[in-house]
Amino acid sequence: MTPSHLHTTPQMKASDAAQGRAARVLPTSLASVYDFALTPRASTGLEGVTFRFVPEPGEVAAALQLYNAAGVSAGGFMGVPLFQAEGLTVMSEGKRCTPLFFSKADLDVALGTAAGQKHEEMLGLTRQRAEEARKDVQRIRDEVASAGEDKAAKAAAERQLKPALEAQARYQARTAQLEDKKVKVPRVDLGSLEEVLGRMEADARGEWADVLFIPSGTMMVTGKKKGR
Repeated sequence: MTPSHLHTTPQMKASDAAQGRAARVLPTSLASVYDFALTPRASTGLEGVTFRFVPEPGEVAAALQLYNAAGVSAGGFMGVPLFQAEGLTVMSEGKRCTPLFFSKADLDVALGTAAGQKHEEMLGLTRQRAEEARKDVQRIRDEVASAGEDKAAKAAAERQLKPALEAQARYQARTAQLEDKKVKVPRVDLGSLEEVLGRMEADARGEWADVLFIPSGTMMVTGKKKGR
């Protein structure tokens, strides 16, 4: 429930007392609203009834901040903002989907989690390879030392030492870079719910079939559960 929804009922009561008394704030799903929008009013007995999606003011402000950051001058936002991150996908019911967030804060949490996990995976793999290279260098040095007076064996081991040292240096340098590197966050794209629904309705080739809407507060709740 958004502040905009909460403010609507008192305004209705002030402008039309009878209608205001009959008004109720009820939870519903986006799927139900979508079906309602596509169903002819004549078949529902609600001729003349119109509706519109009311955006959360905080999300409109977040959308305008993205516009400003991109150098786009905008005094307002038409519709309900949807936020998407470049390259971010999630698994849902066994298939990979593109998540569209109603909340910029939720997207920020998802991006931080995804980018952080990827960075840690890369860092862990590089550290592992650096350790393997270190062990390889130590093994070759042991072979050089154990060769004793066997010049052929010693020369063969020494030929392996230089490339092994170079590999160790590369992985050590890469590890240091990753440890100091700031996690790169993907670009955030902005659209509107109305635009996406229109594209989904007109989609004849299934190009929008992988869209997954993420309700506001989803990532915040998930984050709290993980923190317990």
